[in-house]
Amino acid sequence: MIPAYNASEFLPQTLESVLAQTYKSMEVIVVDDGSTDDTRGCVSAYLSDSRVCYHWKENGGDGSARNEGIRIATAPYVAFVDADDLWYPDKLEKQMPLFDQKIKPGIVFSDRDLINEKGEPILGCQWPLFRGDRLYERLLIQNFVPTSAAVVAREVFGEVGLFDESIRYVCDRDFWLRASLKFPFDFVPKALEAHRKWGNQMTSNKLAFAEAALQLITRFIREHQDLIDASLESEIWSTAYARRGICLGESGRYPGALKDLLYAIRKCPTNRQAGKSLVKLMIGRL
Repeated sequence: MIPAYNASEFLPQTLESVLAQTYKSMEVIVVDDGSTDDTRGCVSAYLSDSRVCYHWKENGGDGSARNEGIRIATAPYVAFVDADDLWYPDKLEKQMPLFDQKIKPGIVFSDRDLINEKGEPILGCQWPLFRGDRLYERLLIQNFVPTSAAVVAREVFGEVGLFDESIRYVCDRDFWLRASLKFPFDFVPKALEAHRKWGNQMTSNKLAFAEAALQLITRFIREHQDLIDASLESEIWSTAYARRGICLGESGRYPGALKDLLYAIRKCPTNRQAGKSLVKLMIGRL
């Protein structure tokens, strides 16, 4: 399903990539989250394809749009793609067989590529992928599950609920964390989608994401303290504070950046990212 808000610039490309899947058994649900541009008109050109469904709703945010699509969907699996991202043709064909394993995963995802506004490949920081149980231990350190690469078995929603619409920026990470308490994850070790990075997207606000991630981590650890050992917790806090410190430094808020980076090093002296960023901050190059 495709949550869309003022998505007319890239939505046709996204739809084309989804409809070009070699895996043909699917329904394509576009949830228009109260757009004020020509998102409706973009989708109307594809409604002659019986697989495509368009649904308009009042604006409620990304989590709200995804939840609406989940409620509308009738298939036993739900895959997400943001309205400015692209699927590669064999994405679903590569992922769906993983649900037939003896130990059935609740979520199957993949690696991703990064592209710019023109669809050209760009370099970015890729992170390691993980499979199996108890992945909340890794998800608290880094959200390595790209939403546009994820396929979710319907029983996961029944067990852990839908996306939390009260959480801005990191409601996907919150959902992965809750799901990881109950279900194993698996992945295809290759890029099956392209994530577009451009100026107007929500993910461009890095500091807001870092703040929201800290709030999410605080809540999760408070609710599940018995699952997190002391050494892991130190690594989690160190990584989260280093990330916010870097964002504060990049936005010119140097006292806050210094405080966060020093705290990150104190929690985990081996945090090389925090150490390097502190040096850059001190010499005025962060």
